[in-house]
Amino acid sequence: MVLEMDAPRTPNEFPVNGADFIQKIAPYEAESEEGNLSLTFWHRALADFAMQGEIYVLLFEKLKAEFEDVKHSQAVLEAVVAQLALESSFLSQPLARDAAYVHFIDDQQLVYSYVDIDKLARSEFACTDIVIGMIQDIIGNSSRDECLIAPITVANCYPICSSHDGRAVIIDGNNRTATIGFLRFVSIYGVPNSGETDNLREYCRDYGLGPVCFVDLYKVMDALWQSYPDIIQQLKNPESASLFRRVRQLPALVTEESSFFTKTLLDAEENVLQPVHQSIFATDDLLVAFPGKMQSHGRARGFKAMPVR
Repeated sequence: MVLEMDAPRTPNEFPVNGADFIQKIAPYEAESEEGNLSLTFWHRALADFAMQGEIYVLLFEKLKAEFEDVKHSQAVLEAVVAQLALESSFLSQPLARDAAYVHFIDDQQLVYSYVDIDKLARSEFACTDIVIGMIQDIIGNSSRDECLIAPITVANCYPICSSHDGRAVIIDGNNRTATIGFLRFVSIYGVPNSGETDNLREYCRDYGLGPVCFVDLYKVMDALWQSYPDIIQQLKNPESASLFRRVRQLPALVTEESSFFTKTLLDAEENVLQPVHQSIFATDDLLVAFPGKMQSHGRARGFKAMPVR
């Protein structure tokens, strides 16, 4: 194998005519400073590293005295430095810095923050049947004061094409997000007639919701009209979804996608996804998305239910 890697990359037969060589030049224009995409990426990376560096120094200063008083092996020092790098990377995320609650369970520290439901990136469709089940449970709940849900799981990413700014992408919780989004839609527009989409399109456009969300909400509404007339009648009662009219944020477990494995089960094959896949599939402009329940990943051992708000 090494011999093959070191072998010359010349063709078996050399051409005898110079015209057989590629001789064309592909000209390109240098980017101007205004709207310079490369410069934008560079400044963004510098800002990310600067914040992580500040937090790293802060954490290291807190441990510095212990390292000066007690002699540790090189292996221990390397492990501590690596752990500090991981911790500072996580804490440099805006969502982690704005934590609403920290849930301790066994050896896990789960950081919960609130995310804007209209600014979430999504790489996977919801499951219509599960969303309908959640809607039925929520509107059947006698409490009208608040709605508690298991926090969704998000990670920060930079979707390709549609946005150069980082935003939270849903790693786990598409069904919960679709459920709350649907109930908010009904609370504002009421229940549309079967097959009508104008109000739904207007809702998604006004709130900045992408095509994945539109398809999810349409499929839920269509399924309700086809098979769940009792839920339709409940939703026509203005009080059934009034709680969600002003909902803007969902509780979310903050993670770093690169810190755990995500498998996709497409085409009966298991493949491990890279963080870049979330960025690609969370891009609205490309019209790509995973089917519902086609991703598999680890979950925290427990959670604290928190209210939408």
